[in-house]
Amino acid sequence: MEDAIRPNYRRLYMDMLDWKYPEKKEACAKVLKKSKLEALDVITLNTMIFGERKSNQKHKSYDQNSILEILAYQKKKSMQ
Repeated sequence: MEDAIRPNYRRLYMDMLDWKYPEKKEACAKVLKKSKLEALDVITLNTMIFGERKSNQKHKSYDQNSILEILAYQKKKSMQ
């Protein structure tokens, strides 16, 4: 299956950090250096930049790698 066209999250977050939040750029550098940003990486960046926000989780979607990572974490922590 061919990957769907996705936004360039790295560029979006780099621009946002350069223009509005330069003080948070160093904290986000490790995540932004990844070769491919997954859905969980985007959520992590949002939390790092904007802090914890209560949001509606009803329409959130994840890619296959993120789902597998979540399931592995749940298995490791004995969550069911």
